[in-house]
Amino acid sequence: MIVGVICACGLSRRPAVKRPLSLDQTVHLIERVTRSYKAAALDQLLLVLGFEAKKILQQIPLQGLKIIINGQYRMGTSSALETGMRFLPSACEGMVIGLGDMPLVEPETIDHLVGTFTKTRKGIVYPVYSKQIGLPIVFDVKYRDELARLRGDDGPVEVIKKFAKDTKAIKVKTDTVIRDIASYEEFEEFVGACE
Repeated sequence: MIVGVICACGLSRRPAVKRPLSLDQTVHLIERVTRSYKAAALDQLLLVLGFEAKKILQQIPLQGLKIIINGQYRMGTSSALETGMRFLPSACEGMVIGLGDMPLVEPETIDHLVGTFTKTRKGIVYPVYSKQIGLPIVFDVKYRDELARLRGDDGPVEVIKKFAKDTKAIKVKTDTVIRDIASYEEFEEFVGACE
């Protein structure tokens, strides 16, 4: 069983962002991301929410999603991972870890990563674009505890570094695996590109 885990706890709350996303923009991004993950060949999809969770839940279609609320979202990215890891089903063999502010990732990219994970049996499979590690990242369930132990804004890349011998990098031809939408301006650019 392969489970998608979308971490969307603190969208638009980054301190460095001068014009953060509005609630409507945040909802739009999460909807777009979940649509891509639903279209991929995943057995279950967990959506980890935090900031404004109740308001977001009132606006997004919940079919096909297991919703998890992370009450510690102010503790950084790692808190979303820790929360998500606690709710993995017992039959889980692998997790596809993604972010709620990366709406351009296509289902085909997710399926390619999962297919490589299944064929190679490497413990970690991740995309690379222009020498940058991207998301989503596929992890064998044996890395559940490692992901749950991350702290602050440490992300899954820390686990890749620690277990480099058990990884497989996949070069991709699209920058969608490294592009996130964190500000009002980036959202406007994203909407313009989609029209």
